[in-house]
This record gives sequence, C-alpha cells and structure tokens, in this order.
Amino acid sequence: MAHVTCVGSTRDEIHEILRRLRGDGIQNVLALRGDPPSGEKEFRAPEGGFRNANELVAFVRDRGFDFS
Repeated sequence: MAHVTCVGSTRDEIHEILRRLRGDGIQNVLALRGDPPSGEKEFRAPEGGFRNANELVAFVRDRGFDFS
C-alpha cells in the first residue's frame, strides 16, 4: 500500500504521483495529511496543495483513480 501525503506537494505533483502509482499496478493508497516537516510546529499547506486528507481523497476520486 502506497502512502500519499499532503506535505510539500502541489496538486499537479500529487496527480503525477498517483498516475505513476496506477501505472505501476498499485491498487491501494493511504491518503494522509502528514505531519509538519521536521523543525516546524504547524502544518502549512503548500501553495497549490492540500490542507487536509479529505481534500486529497476528494482529489483522488475526482480524477477517476480507482484506488482502494
């Protein structure tokens, strides 16, 4: 199972990651917000990225990826 987080990636970058995972035959993805990067106390969504996991899950579904 691949773990995909919101940390440090834009929507375009996440889309490419998901496309490669699907192409590699991955069927299960765990979508997480993720922890703040080392040394940071609060999570900050990257510009063009996601604030939380439910936004990431909706993005995956809206793009038609059929991961479990």
